[in-house]
Amino acid sequence: MREWLVAQGFRGDGPIPVLTDEVRIEAARRYIMAYELVTGLSFQPVDGPIRARVKQALEKIGK
Repeated sequence: MREWLVAQGFRGDGPIPVLTDEVRIEAARRYIMAYELVTGLSFQPVDGPIRARVKQALEKIGK
């Protein structure tokens, strides 16, 4: 992602370039691969709103 942004001339100032679907898909692929390597689990996507799931997960670890 960072390399792509730099290649677009983005250096951290000003508006962020619009990401292409190709860039977003590749970033997701790499995050999924990292998740599976770190956890040893197969990534299972979940449909639906994410905000409540993230809040519950954060509350769970905060206890």
